[in-house]
Amino acid sequence: MPAMSFGLVLLVLSSIAGCGEAQPAPNHNGLAEATAPCDHAGDAPATQVAFPAAQGFGRFARGGRGGAVFQVTSLDDSGPGTLRDCAEASGPRTCIFRVSGTIALDDWIKVKHPFLTIAGQTSPGGIALRIRNATDSPMLVQTHDVVIRYLRLRPGPSAIRSTNVDTIQVSGGAHDVILDHLSTSWPTDEGINIVGPGHGPAPCGPTRNVTVQWSILSEGLNVANREAHSRGTYFGYGAENVSFIHNLIASNMRRNPLINTRGQFDMINNVIYNSGAYNGEFYTRFGDLKVNVIGNAAIAGPSSRKNTQLYLVNYFRDYPADFSIYLSGNLDLHRRTDSGDQRLVLEPSDWKYVSSSPVGQLSVPASAITGPSEAYRAIAVASGATRPRRDAVDRRVIGEMLACRGAIINDPAEVGGWPDLSGPAAPPDRDQDGMPDTWEVKHGLSPTNPADRNGTGQASYTNLESYLNELAGDGTDMAMADLPVVTPDPTCGFAIAAAPPLPSVSLTVSPASIVSGGSAELRWSGSDLLACKVEGEGPTPFGSMVVSPKVTTAYQVSCIGRGGGDAIDSVLLRVTPRAAS
Repeated sequence: MPAMSFGLVLLVLSSIAGCGEAQPAPNHNGLAEATAPCDHAGDAPATQVAFPAAQGFGRFARGGRGGAVFQVTSLDDSGPGTLRDCAEASGPRTCIFRVSGTIALDDWIKVKHPFLTIAGQTSPGGIALRIRNATDSPMLVQTHDVVIRYLRLRPGPSAIRSTNVDTIQVSGGAHDVILDHLSTSWPTDEGINIVGPGHGPAPCGPTRNVTVQWSILSEGLNVANREAHSRGTYFGYGAENVSFIHNLIASNMRRNPLINTRGQFDMINNVIYNSGAYNGEFYTRFGDLKVNVIGNAAIAGPSSRKNTQLYLVNYFRDYPADFSIYLSGNLDLHRRTDSGDQRLVLEPSDWKYVSSSPVGQLSVPASAITGPSEAYRAIAVASGATRPRRDAVDRRVIGEMLACRGAIINDPAEVGGWPDLSGPAAPPDRDQDGMPDTWEVKHGLSPTNPADRNGTGQASYTNLESYLNELAGDGTDMAMADLPVVTPDPTCGFAIAAAPPLPSVSLTVSPASIVSGGSAELRWSGSDLLACKVEGEGPTPFGSMVVSPKVTTAYQVSCIGRGGGDAIDSVLLRVTPRAAS
């Protein structure tokens, strides 16, 4: 794109429908990076990845490895047993959830001490964060070696006018941070916000080595206690070396994503759906930028403006700095199939910046990168906070992507509001080391010795990490044969058909009651189903499984319809103790 001219804060762009967007003022969200405390720790050593499925520049984050366990037993904003109590503590630590539900916050949770793991996969029904009286994001990360997994961040509009409500912000020289399987929606500023020091001093070093992977960033609120501002992400102010991998950005007006970083940015195997005005926006205001854009699909939806060109990539050359971009295997309105000139996803006036080979060393192994159709299928099944199961919001958003429906919204009430996240009781854990008693016994550990959590488990992870990795499904390869056969159509929003039939599913168990030690068969079937999921089974429309619970257990099957929508059914299998002999 041509060089920019400035008049006050107005940026004048040419050669593209619409205008470039004036960038936020320095110290975004009112935070001065130069004043943030730091311990000047060096980057994480490139030895052990955070968990087996960790990828990207943040993959070596050490998290709470070898540290204390905090049991989250309360949904209160603060106090003993709360998430804040764990996240704002010091020393290596892991947050284990014994509760399910939504935590309403009066102030953001400030993570300023390093070596933290938030293990959202341990919540029996799932955990979400929203704001109550706060005017900022639910969570702020300003330190290093942080691992956050399977957490839902759905702030909603602030009680009073605020322009600072993201879902989570990573800033203040934070480094070696990985955000995995997050479900984010309903911010009034951006979804995920990763910001550096801008042109100012950075005593902690730049924000760097950050990965966002397998997450859903949906429905930035447009008119919600501030001017119209539906935005997907903001990665900028000179943050360095950021990876954005296997994510879905859905139903935001623009910044899908916005990249104003330095160093290298890898955008690999993402789906951008139903952008109103722009897909990816790239700037070089804070220094030289190298970008790899590989295997992504940008799909127009019902809210996509028909008078915009909706290139996958838009480059706004607003400062004199070097920009280079590698493009491979992407789809958008201008490159509707994975064939032909790779540069078609970028405005022709910017083709001079295209590199014929990857720029820098990719932060994802080449063997792990797929084409856009395979990425679309994988994201349909596995993105977002899928543990213990997808909530109603994510099921709807995925269903809308598959059916080419959905909209940019102003209020969560338009789509049903915050979902129910109730769940069963957490499994017994007598020594409160984060590992259930049954799992410890199965793996030769003691359910009364809390110290064994930090012993060496599988693949050099601690025993606690091994349990958390297993609970998250790490190490279980996703076979393409198991994924729904769906194909991304970049033009779907420009030719929407009549509403398809809603899916239905029925789950049965036989017998309905067993004696401890016995087994029963779950069977599920229905109509207009694309994929179903029962814990422990691969995604498939119809199927069965044999279960042998030791206690009375509720089972649930969750399905996505062929034309969008979702269907759920559940059964209760009663277990009676075996009579003493």
